[in-house]
Amino acid sequence: MFDLMEVSRRGLSKKAIATMARHLGIAQAELFIILHISARTWQRYTDEKLLPQEVTENALQLANLYKQGAEVFGNPDKFKGWMNHPSPIFGGKKPIDLLDTQFGFRAIQDELVRIDWGVFV
Repeated sequence: MFDLMEVSRRGLSKKAIATMARHLGIAQAELFIILHISARTWQRYTDEKLLPQEVTENALQLANLYKQGAEVFGNPDKFKGWMNHPSPIFGGKKPIDLLDTQFGFRAIQDELVRIDWGVFV
């Protein structure tokens, strides 16, 4: 926990975040929305430049969500599929489309807990 706080204060490099996004299968356009950064601002950063705290925190939260999802689904690819499939639970929206707000992150985390516990409302 304290390590994540220090990393978020220091910042992650553009290269580290881009690598993470590729590993998670997240397109750049989606990544920019989730991180709250414009494509133009992203392009201005060099690969080694550390991104601001807010961007870094969103990236770390995204990585943690995908880790949790892979554990719940037992497979990262199954979770990625679930994230990219419209869900009636989320009003017909794809879960990944909810990640532009902290409330969306929370809704997905809550749903992962329900799935993990086998509770379907």
